[in-house]
Amino acid sequence: MANWKTTMMASAGAGGGASYWIADTIRRPYGISTDSDFNVYVGGGNPLGQGSHDAWMVKYDGDGNEQWAKALGGVEVDENNAVVVDSSGDPYGLGVLTDGSSSKRSAIKYDGSSGSITFKKIYRGGSGTRWGEAGAIDSNDNIYVASDNS
Repeated sequence: MANWKTTMMASAGAGGGASYWIADTIRRPYGISTDSDFNVYVGGGNPLGQGSHDAWMVKYDGDGNEQWAKALGGVEVDENNAVVVDSSGDPYGLGVLTDGSSSKRSAIKYDGSSGSITFKKIYRGGSGTRWGEAGAIDSNDNIYVASDNS
């Protein structure tokens, strides 16, 4: 994805302190999370040629270097609106995938090393469009998704 770039703002050396950086992504970053190795995962949704919005995820190392970038989409709206990382360092994009004519809340699991999609689930139920808007993961790697209904 040629349009991805990262700008380091400041970085503390070994021994503590915080690193500050801005990830200038293509458009519409919605979620961000880190893993225990200080990698940063940014997810969102933007037209990338597959549909009206395509779900995307980018992994950066702790110095802000892009490690991988992945997109997934159909002909309608697909977005990663929240990002959580499990205890193995694998990120999940929580949001919406369109299945046929309706958009439903979803979870996409990426391999933390390669970015390959290892799990994709659309959660059906309820009437109308349901978007996963926020999420969390607990110490047992259970995932929680908060969604709206329109």
